[in-house]
Amino acid sequence: MTMRQFVTITRRYKSTSRNLLRLTERHGFIANYWPREKGHDIAAFLEKESRTIYAGFDPTAQSLHVGNLLVIMGLLQAQRNGHQAIALIGGATARIGDPSGKSEERPSLAAKSLSQNISGLEKNLKTIFAKFKEVHPNIEDLKIVNNAEWYEDINTIDFTANVLKHCRVAKMLSKDSVKTRLEVKKGDPDGGISGAEFLYQAYQAYDWLHLSREHDCLLQLGGHDQIGNISAGHELIKRVDGKEAYGLVLPLMTTESGQKLGKSEGNAVWLSPTMTSSFDFYQYFIRIPDSEVEKMLYFFTFLPPSEIQDVIKLQKLKPEKREAQLKLASEVTKLVHGQKGLDLAFKTTEILYNKNPSQVLDTLRSISKDELKSIFQSAAYVKMIMQPGMTILQFAMKLQCFKNEKIAQDIIQSGGFSVNQIKRTNIDQVILPGEHILQNQLSLVKIGKKNYVIVDWEV
Repeated sequence: MTMRQFVTITRRYKSTSRNLLRLTERHGFIANYWPREKGHDIAAFLEKESRTIYAGFDPTAQSLHVGNLLVIMGLLQAQRNGHQAIALIGGATARIGDPSGKSEERPSLAAKSLSQNISGLEKNLKTIFAKFKEVHPNIEDLKIVNNAEWYEDINTIDFTANVLKHCRVAKMLSKDSVKTRLEVKKGDPDGGISGAEFLYQAYQAYDWLHLSREHDCLLQLGGHDQIGNISAGHELIKRVDGKEAYGLVLPLMTTESGQKLGKSEGNAVWLSPTMTSSFDFYQYFIRIPDSEVEKMLYFFTFLPPSEIQDVIKLQKLKPEKREAQLKLASEVTKLVHGQKGLDLAFKTTEILYNKNPSQVLDTLRSISKDELKSIFQSAAYVKMIMQPGMTILQFAMKLQCFKNEKIAQDIIQSGGFSVNQIKRTNIDQVILPGEHILQNQLSLVKIGKKNYVIVDWEV
């Protein structure tokens, strides 16, 4: 099907908001669908009534990441347009590992790690969807299911007899996720694809069959790398229950160089604030290049197209102000981390980048101990008793960050020692409440360019 035909389908069924195919007009948010020849049927199916749609998340880490965020946005868009969303956590299938887009087999997960990962993903999803419901109170609640719940009661013989007999090996071999892994390099006994990975598509297909029976779920949402698994589920449901099931395909999120966003690729930006702070999360979107920011605004915000176009116009007039990136970063950080997380990101930006010392001090005075620890997660934390007349040099030596007074004196006088983001070059300056010790009884010390210490004073 050509893009012109695809757009025609989305526009023809645009009379109400339930037709999710119209999201292709948000810079291709819906990139494709499955089966590819069923566009009119999918649009009509969506329009007829509220449907149930699911997306899967394998708990291979303690948090979801930005690479998963587009799928989450897809579920939120479905909710926003009157459908029921299900998030499936692959507590069972994570023990196998999805070969899609992978050049080698995933390492096995220990039971304790898997349990922690499941809890982390549930928390990510509940947090984001709860914040979304605060703005859209009439939407259906997200349902979270774990496929370990039904695989615990299925034995191997039953699964083989009732599921695998419907899976055609020729079609399974034709999937890109399998074909790219079949070649074995000479001298590599562990190369190629394992039997467990080969059967992953059958397990994911059964997940969809189970959800179709238990929740009347005949829609699956997934990234472009999931087409093979989506088509396997579609075929199984049709063979076993004689029902039509449909897949909505999202574009694969990549970096500007074309590298997939994900933890395995080493460029993950996590959704959990304990793994990526709200500030670092915010800064990730601030750094989005101009060539990508318009697409990101369509993908990761719910702003109407007219507002996005207004922002882009401002961006083109004064690109140095990065209006589009600021809007994007604010919207996405608020969705994932809430207003408090966004405020903390603003405060961190103020502390690190504002050149006005008095404004920086005002910001530092306004934050709590926990907020400061959250901003400077790698900083050392020290408790100290205030002694009247203590000098900058004495303070520095008490922090035990210099080998001797001579080294401390040289670094301080050369501008390498800051208290509350102000360089303190006078070694004889006396530590004073209000200037060095803030009203919250804290001091933020920086040694060199990157080493921070949070001092909690007992006055």
